[in-house]
Amino acid sequence: MDPQALMRKVWNGMIPIELRLAAADAIELLASAVLPEPFQTFYLLVPRVSYLPFITARVKERWLDPMLALSGTRAAADSATIKESDIWFEYNGQPLKWHYPAGLLYDMLVGDAARGEAELPWSLTLHVRKFPADKLIQGPSTQHMRDMFMAMVKESDFIRNGSTKRVMDLAKSDQMQLLDGLETHSFEKYFAIHAIVVPTHDARATPSASSGTKPKSLLPKAIPVRFYMLSAADDGKDGAAPGGADGALAVAAAAAAAAAASRQAVDMTRFH
Repeated sequence: MDPQALMRKVWNGMIPIELRLAAADAIELLASAVLPEPFQTFYLLVPRVSYLPFITARVKERWLDPMLALSGTRAAADSATIKESDIWFEYNGQPLKWHYPAGLLYDMLVGDAARGEAELPWSLTLHVRKFPADKLIQGPSTQHMRDMFMAMVKESDFIRNGSTKRVMDLAKSDQMQLLDGLETHSFEKYFAIHAIVVPTHDARATPSASSGTKPKSLLPKAIPVRFYMLSAADDGKDGAAPGGADGALAVAAAAAAAAAASRQAVDMTRFH
């Protein structure tokens, strides 16, 4: 398959998502756990390569704000106090790490996804209150996500080339186009800049006829790879121990078990 066609195929991967407002938040905002009929669920397609903060503005504008405006003056007033950074998502009781790509979250947390037994649409709970700052990085705004992504691009550039020169030499307009392409899911915008940061190596390149010198190699020094490992919390176990002396013993026992497990050989056949 043509490399660009393959990249486009990966880029175009989507996950249908079904959102429901958390009952506790609905009661606080609307004095009822039952939402008006048109607003009980909200459906949208999310690119696998995108991030949850990039959909929060759309969710707020097209679902939360109309819902609260329809429900009365108090709720409409509350709508103005809900910021994008207040919104967070939950799956099976677990807050979703907003700085992970949507497709990665789905693959990690939907138990049968690796076996092709998809849970679609992916049913998530949306919250606008009581942000779990002990479990998630605070401030999941569009701008914060753009800043974090750019930092990852620089990190990858350093691993690939031994410096961040390729990224740092980008014009400000090029950096903005890269991020706009990611946020708006525009293949053309994103990969026009991606081709500058990660140029294609042409194995057919020949020495210059005039100088006789070899063309500068575009091969990377190393290939940046990031592994995401499931933790006990990711598997739906919060790992919380009860308080008091029994709790202290439980924590100690858990630490000993973890240490013993770390000394055992890892079964690499279980990785996927």
